[in-house]
Amino acid sequence: MGESMRVKILGAGAVGTLIGGLLAHKGHRVTFSGSEDGAHTGRERVLRIQLPDRYLRLNLESRESEQIDFLFVALKRHHLKTLSRDSLAGQALSPDGRIVFLNCDLKDVKRLSPEKYQSLLCLSLLTAVMLQPGDIELASSRSFLIFEKDQALRKALSAFKTFGIEPFEVDDVEPYASSFFIWQLLFLPVAMCHTTYDNFLSYAEGREIASRVLEEGIETFLRCGKRLKKLPAMDPRELLKKIEKGGKQFAGARFRPDRAYNSLLQAIILEKMTESRELNGRLIKMAAEAGVDPVWNWRLTQRLGRVLRVGFYRNPLELYQALD
Repeated sequence: MGESMRVKILGAGAVGTLIGGLLAHKGHRVTFSGSEDGAHTGRERVLRIQLPDRYLRLNLESRESEQIDFLFVALKRHHLKTLSRDSLAGQALSPDGRIVFLNCDLKDVKRLSPEKYQSLLCLSLLTAVMLQPGDIELASSRSFLIFEKDQALRKALSAFKTFGIEPFEVDDVEPYASSFFIWQLLFLPVAMCHTTYDNFLSYAEGREIASRVLEEGIETFLRCGKRLKKLPAMDPRELLKKIEKGGKQFAGARFRPDRAYNSLLQAIILEKMTESRELNGRLIKMAAEAGVDPVWNWRLTQRLGRVLRVGFYRNPLELYQALD
């Protein structure tokens, strides 16, 4: 692969658009495909990226006819169910091209990976918010990309350090993916209160909900024989340790400005209930097979319909009262 790589982003939501935009800013040729909002159509588009320390504005041109070196699959989990191995095998990848799955389950990577191409899993430990089509903000103060060891991908992502995103290369990504899945179980209760993690955890009731949800996830994964590795950020077991030490370290976030809204909030606003229930629903199925009673995750999925009918819970206290 040459210095300037050809990249395609399949399913350009907030994270996919962020990664594609940053690669384009570094001089790589990037095209987007599979956007739901229509902002990525046409021969040229403007992309605006707000980073913690600067603002980027990019003019991107479509190059659909090019062979590509990297295909980043940035689709939501429930969208992957409609994707097939043949559809990815039909992509115009170069002979040594890579398919990089973002935040997917390993079983989906194995199911969808064409034999003729190398497929890798990458986890984005960051919060990207799509303010409007073509307008993305990196809202997390500490951001990481965890990926399987691969020289070409390491070279592609090494420049992300200049944007405040730390590449984190590992030999075996599976135990990190398991820990990240458990962390993402918090997406649902936080989104149901129309708030951010820090604000949610500033409430004692929010910390109680988080503890119950994460404990069920950890027990389920361990019962299923899954290994867990400590994440450099967003680690579920580290959060449980902090919660056990008391709430003083969380209290200051109650009134602190914060824009780090997770992706499920937008799904709920757009009434995409399938996406909203996906993670916690999967945990419930795994728990049933492992002999674990996931009562708090189950209660959350049952209360989600109330958010659609009545509106968001005013705060974690109100949500806790509905769940208890």
